[in-house]
Amino acid sequence: MKERKSSDSVWKEKFGKLLTKKSISTSGLTIHSIGSDETFQSIGCLYDDILPRTLKSSPISSLEGKDNVWIASSMLSRISETSDNIVVIEKELPAGIIGGKEIIKGIQKNPTPSFFSGTSSKKIMNKKFYLDSRKVTLQKILEQMHLTNRTFSIIQNGKYDFSAVSVNEILEIGSMCQTEITAAHPTDKRIITCSKDDTVEDLLRFLADEKTEFLMLDNESSILDQLSCIEKITTDLNFLEDEENFLDLNASIFEFHTPKLIPEKLPFSEICKVMLSIKRPYVMTTKRLWTPTDVLKVLIEGEV
Repeated sequence: MKERKSSDSVWKEKFGKLLTKKSISTSGLTIHSIGSDETFQSIGCLYDDILPRTLKSSPISSLEGKDNVWIASSMLSRISETSDNIVVIEKELPAGIIGGKEIIKGIQKNPTPSFFSGTSSKKIMNKKFYLDSRKVTLQKILEQMHLTNRTFSIIQNGKYDFSAVSVNEILEIGSMCQTEITAAHPTDKRIITCSKDDTVEDLLRFLADEKTEFLMLDNESSILDQLSCIEKITTDLNFLEDEENFLDLNASIFEFHTPKLIPEKLPFSEICKVMLSIKRPYVMTTKRLWTPTDVLKVLIEGEV
């Protein structure tokens, strides 16, 4: 495996300049709220103001810490179109989250059916997650997503009532922004390529890395991400029940997916709308790939 290109993203404190169809701003991000004629400045706007309740109140998908990884993996596969994290609840409050990386790290250590049936969710959960009130600003949510390398946050609506800000919500916000950025916008994305002759162990090692979103096949545009791996393992491979020496198998056991092709002149807001309409939110031009993390980066940096 090899990295096609690598560069650390430069964090900027201000969102920059993004324009909506109904207003022009010379400082900060201005977003036109769905369901109203109001516009909001990024620095001061509340997340609660931007999306109507039907969108901003996506319920969290949760389980208890005592539930095993079999349940967590099955849930992740079912909700993969709307979210990529499960919330672990202890004493009616969020105690941690489980995403594809947590499960893949566990498989690396124990690539057998017993990992799924005999390991509790509490044992593998990530205790580093972001939780805030409904009065949190959009800037704060995006900043925390950037710092944690996850498009996921938890909003507390009441004492024991929580909702999620996940991939879908970020794409909804992106679809409300107008900017000069198009699909042809240059990128410094870090891409790791692989071969179908690489072993499963090789693939999982890279996919477990916090900075790796996906792997791309050498000399092709097909990709594999963490949730695609988990879907394969929990369905066709039956939680590894009939697989011996799983880590020694080659990468061809997984199904790589080709992102939807979009024109280079497609505006940023339209990119987000296309990503919202497909199961796996990856789109590409002939020169670059767009993922939810790229949308997050544009919202944070506000490049025009």
